[in-house]
Amino acid sequence: TGSAIGNEGYVGLISIVTDPAFRRRGYGSALVSFSIDEAFTNDAKRIFLHSSEQGYGVYEALGFETVEHLCIFGRAGHEAGAH
Repeated sequence: TGSAIGNEGYVGLISIVTDPAFRRRGYGSALVSFSIDEAFTNDAKRIFLHSSEQGYGVYEALGFETVEHLCIFGRAGHEAGAH
């Protein structure tokens, strides 16, 4: 599953996730390939995303390049999903 958002020729692929039971079968690659094709068909100039370590190889194989690394900071008790 995943989403794409676009603005002025830039498209971000957001929350691309493959259920663990279906990984290593090409579903993630197929989804991202389809998203790339759709973005460029709709005049995208650039496509960007944030990758987990698990997804990095998929994106690299599809032609994405690392341009920067993100550091995420969280305070104890404020982690994602904590209420």
